Amino acid sequence: MLYFRYIVFCVAYWLWACQPKSPVGKEKSAFYQYDIDSIKRAPNYHQVYGEPWLDFGFDLQQFDLVYDTVRKNQSLVELLKPYHIGSAQLADIFRVNKKVYDLSKIKAGAPLLILKDPKTDSVKHFIYEIDKINYVVFSRVENGSFVALRDSHLQITEQSVLEGTIQKGSSLSETVRKAAQNPALSQDLEAKLIEIYSWTIDFFKTQPGDYFKVIYNQKIVRGQVVGVEKIHAAIYKHAGSQFYSFYYPTKDMNYFDEKGFGLRKFFLSAPLKFSRISSRFTGNRFHPVQKIWKAHLGTDYAAPVGTPIWATADGIVVEATYNPNNGNYVKIRHNNTYQTQYLHMSRIAQGMHAGVRIRQGQIIGYVGSTGLASGPHVCYRFWKNGSQIDPNRERSFIKSDVNVGKDPKFSALRDSLMQLLKVPS
Repeated sequence: MLYFRYIVFCVAYWLWACQPKSPVGKEKSAFYQYDIDSIKRAPNYHQVYGEPWLDFGFDLQQFDLVYDTVRKNQSLVELLKPYHIGSAQLADIFRVNKKVYDLSKIKAGAPLLILKDPKTDSVKHFIYEIDKINYVVFSRVENGSFVALRDSHLQITEQSVLEGTIQKGSSLSETVRKAAQNPALSQDLEAKLIEIYSWTIDFFKTQPGDYFKVIYNQKIVRGQVVGVEKIHAAIYKHAGSQFYSFYYPTKDMNYFDEKGFGLRKFFLSAPLKFSRISSRFTGNRFHPVQKIWKAHLGTDYAAPVGTPIWATADGIVVEATYNPNNGNYVKIRHNNTYQTQYLHMSRIAQGMHAGVRIRQGQIIGYVGSTGLASGPHVCYRFWKNGSQIDPNRERSFIKSDVNVGKDPKFSALRDSLMQLLKVPS
C-alpha cells in the first residue's frame, strides 16, 4: 500500500511539473497581473497549438523577451545599460520622443518589457507600461534610433443596455450593482448617472419603485470590464415623472432632455454624492448639541468623514475659515442674488480663501463634525437676496436656457434612442 501511494505521488508531481509555465519565471511580471488566462498566454501554449502570442501589437513569439522593473532611484541609463543602449543613444531617444512621452516621468515599480532579436540579440523594441491601460512602445528604426508610439489596451464595446428598479429596503447603489454584476462597471455607471442627473434629480429622495434604464459603452482592458466609456442615453422614472437624458455634445453642455433643454443648470441639487438627509430646513428644531428648540436654516447631509463637498454653482469664495458654531466652513457668492454656505467640514480644501473663483462641482472641503455638530455631516445653507431659504423649494432659478430641440441631428438621435428607452408598463 505504501509503495502504491509513492507511485501515485510521483505521477501527480510529474504531471504538475510538465504543465506550461509563465514566461516570467519565479516573479510574476506586472504585465501579467491583469491577464484573464495566464496559462493560455504562455509561450508553450502557443507553440503547441500554433497560435500567435499577441500583445502590445506584436507576436511575442518572434522575440526573446526580457522582463524588467524600474527600481527606486534608478535612472533610465542604468535600467537600459544591460541592453546596450548607451547614454548618448538614450539622450537621442529623450529628445526625439519627448512630445510622445517624457521618459523622465518613469516611476519606480513600473514594468519594462524588452523585445530582442533572437538571432542578433539586439533590442528591437522596449515597452514601458504607464498604467493598467496605457503604454509606450519604443521601436528601433533603420538609423539605429528609437521612435515612440503611445497606445493602449483599451477597447470600447458596442452599446449595451442596463435597467433596474429600486426595491423596498434597497438603494440606487445596490440596484445598479445587482444589475451590472461587475463592481468596476456598477461604480462607474452609478457615478456617471448621478453626474448627468445631478441638476435634475435629488438622489437623497430615491423611493422604492424608482426605475432606470441606461444605454452605454463598456471599457474593456485585456478582456476585463473596467468601467463605462460613455452613457449615450438614459431614463430615470421617479415620483411619477420620467427624466430623459441624451448625449449630444455642444460647446455649452453634453446632455439634454427629450425636449432639447440642457440638463446642466445653475445649481446642483446637492453639495455631495447622496447618502441621506439627516435634518431638513425648518423653523423649529431641537438642536442636538445646544439642547434647545430653534430654527434650522439649512439642510444637513450626513456622510462619512472625508467625503468630498463640492460647490453647487460657479462663484467666488467670500469666506473660508473657522468659528466655534460653524466649525470649518466655506461661503460662496454666486451672483448678486444667490449665496451658499457649507458648514462643519473636517478640513477646507487646499487653495480655498476669500476671492478665489471656483467652478460648479469643484471640491471645496470634506465632510466632518467641527463646530456645533453631533456627527459627521455638511450643513448646506442657501441665501436669496440676503435671506436664508430652503433650496428644495426654489426651483425657478435652475432652468437651463440652452435648447437644441430644433436641431434635426439631435431630433434624429433622440428618436432612435427613444426606441431603446421604452419603459415597461
